[in-house]
Amino acid sequence: MKKLTFYTEIAYFVGLFFLAFGTALTVYGGFGMSMVVAPAYILHRFIEQFWSLFNFAMAEYIFQAILLIILMIALKKAKWSYILSFGSVLLYGFFLSFSQMLTDKFLPSESNFDLRIIMYALGILIICMSVALLFTTYIPLEAYEMFVKELSAKLHKPIPKVKIFYDCTSLLVAIILCTIFFNPFNRGGYSDIISGFMMYGIGNGTVLCAFINGPIIGLFQKLYNKMFNFEDKFKLRKYFEATEI
Repeated sequence: MKKLTFYTEIAYFVGLFFLAFGTALTVYGGFGMSMVVAPAYILHRFIEQFWSLFNFAMAEYIFQAILLIILMIALKKAKWSYILSFGSVLLYGFFLSFSQMLTDKFLPSESNFDLRIIMYALGILIICMSVALLFTTYIPLEAYEMFVKELSAKLHKPIPKVKIFYDCTSLLVAIILCTIFFNPFNRGGYSDIISGFMMYGIGNGTVLCAFINGPIIGLFQKLYNKMFNFEDKFKLRKYFEATEI
């Protein structure tokens, strides 16, 4: 079968939009959001108690900026792509706010259990498809994917394996933040503790996705490579992949 041409610049915008849309669907599903965004969501829930205008997208800006700083410290270098990736963070935040507006408008506020399962599963699938697509582009990614891509290159390890490690670490960070900010362990019984974590975005789905997202992304990467030839439409790769500042 002849492969189709897929421009990496288009892959960037399509991947980033549907990454935000998939995230919005997981929030609607309510079984625990993606572990990657869970720390930012918990930060949002904590700060909004004191500042009602502080939304999820703003929390994403702050958390991903911190993550980029950690990346530069860990690798002991700063690249222009790391700085430019904050533009992806801002665009992702815009797409996320827009996606949440869509879900609020078109999905019923009183959803039944089956619909929540469908929306959550669809959201996770869309997230995995989007992340796999984003890894094909040269344009600086948002901090989450940038961190995985750079760490994979540094360690010479396949992206899916590094993704699993990163996702499990994000899950651990989310649990720690939730414990510090809201202390669900004070709720008493086991079921009350689980319900406490669920209130702030950490559920069974979050734990499950920490282990399955990496392999699913790997499967989509293989599928994309069979279906498409990813090519650059514009001669900008050398500028975005410039060396250290």
